[in-house]
This record gives sequence, structure tokens and C-alpha cells, in this order.
Amino acid sequence: MAFVLAIAERAYTTIETNATQRGQIRNALDLAQRWQDNAYVSGDSLYEAVVGDAQEMLAESAFFFFTPDSNDPRTFAWSTIISAMFYISWHAYGRRGRLPEPIADVEEEDIDHTVKLALRIPNFNGAAIERLARYCIRHYRSPDGSDLGEPISAQTMLEAADWDNA
Repeated sequence: MAFVLAIAERAYTTIETNATQRGQIRNALDLAQRWQDNAYVSGDSLYEAVVGDAQEMLAESAFFFFTPDSNDPRTFAWSTIISAMFYISWHAYGRRGRLPEPIADVEEEDIDHTVKLALRIPNFNGAAIERLARYCIRHYRSPDGSDLGEPISAQTMLEAADWDNA
């Protein structure tokens, strides 16, 4: 969880948008971090932070930039964040019961999708993603893929990534 969240956090730093949308993204990422830190945050809350009908939808904002044939670099930052948030929401729902439509299709392999999107963001540090992956495998590997293990703090992930070091 901390792995995709760290990637989404870094993608957030590359987005240029209005203050309202930045606030919505920040709120969604903060909510995901609280869930990852074992605070009670429901799958519904995480999902609503991304596509909630009470606000200008973050997901619609992302899809505004994204078209299937788009090579606009902004699409990749938005899509990285949306992909990460859907993955985290999927885990928060516990992969049981009836899931909202976009979340129902999420699976563990979506981590790879999130990474591929992030690597298409101009100047995104692929070496930092590798460092994050190695750190998580070394320190938090579990024989059961569904076991999320202990939470990893955002600060720990920031230090492990060393984003500014290519």
C-alpha cells in the first residue's frame, strides 16, 4: 500500500491545476495515508474522495485530461493518482462484497499499471521506484500476498525513495 501511495504522492507534485483540485487530491491522498496507518477509513470514504458526487469529481478531472490516444504528459500524473487511489480503495473494501464499478475490476497487478503510468510522467525518477520496491521487499515481504503487513510511514517511504537522487 505504501508503495503505490508514495508513487501517487510524487505524481501529485507534478500536477499543475487549480487550488480546488489540488485540495481534493491532497484530501484523497491524506485519507489514503490515514487508512494505510490503520486509522478507520472505509472503502466508501476513499472511493468518494476520488469520485464523490458531493464535489467536483477528482476522477472526472483526471479523465478530462485523458483520452485513449493522448500523449499529453499531464494525463499520466492524473492517471497515476487515480490508479493508486482505486487500488488502495480496493484493499480498504477488503475485496469482498459488492464493489463500486471501477473498483470491482482492480487486482494486485494494478500496482504494475500504476508504475507504468508514473514512468510516463516527464522526469519521473524510475530509479526511486526501484529503490522503493527493493525497500518494501527487503523490509516488509510477506508469504501471503493478501497480507498488507505493518504500515510504513510516509516519511520512511520518502527516505527510501530518495526522489532527488537519480
